[in-house]
Amino acid sequence: MGLRFDVGSMHVALFVDDIEAVLRDCAAAGWRSHGTPRVRQEGPAKGMTFLYMSDPDGTIVELVQAAS
Repeated sequence: MGLRFDVGSMHVALFVDDIEAVLRDCAAAGWRSHGTPRVRQEGPAKGMTFLYMSDPDGTIVELVQAAS
C-alpha cells in the first residue's frame, strides 16, 4: 500500500505537557481522535508520545509529549 497525498492537506504539530489532559479537553470540544496515544520505540523521537486528532473542521493536529 502506497502513501496517500491530498492536495492542500496539512497538519499542525503541537508539543504538550500532558497529552491525556489535552485529549480529554479536545474531545469535550468536539475533536476526533485518530487512535490512542502511542510511544515511539526507536529513532530520534524514542520515548515521545504522539497522537493525531481532527478539529471539527477536519484540520489534522498532531499532539506530541516529550519523553519523561
